[in-house]
Amino acid sequence: MMVAGDRHAEAAVRAPPQNADEERKIRKLAGARHGPSDWIMRAQMIVSSWQGLRTSAIAAKPGCHIQTVRERLDRSNAEGLAGLGDRPGVGRKPRITAAGGCCAGSTGTAPSAPR
Repeated sequence: MMVAGDRHAEAAVRAPPQNADEERKIRKLAGARHGPSDWIMRAQMIVSSWQGLRTSAIAAKPGCHIQTVRERLDRSNAEGLAGLGDRPGVGRKPRITAAGGCCAGSTGTAPSAPR
């Protein structure tokens, strides 16, 4: 039985590469053993999409959610090779700055006493 969400899940397909250079780079990255693991995983998703695999099959390989595959393919369609990386500002911002020091309560003049 297919629900409405499943039809959308299977519709997310990476468009063919804009040029041969982009395709070569993505295929090379997908087969790489060394490099940023998140980029490699995303490139493998794209290559699997080019091979005609469904999003559920693509998601089963790295063990991620189908929605993750959809989002990565959509972003790759929109941004091309640049869509493989993380966007700037991802994650929580650091609370401790270099000017502030390493301890929230220290004044920076003398080390704190042992407890």
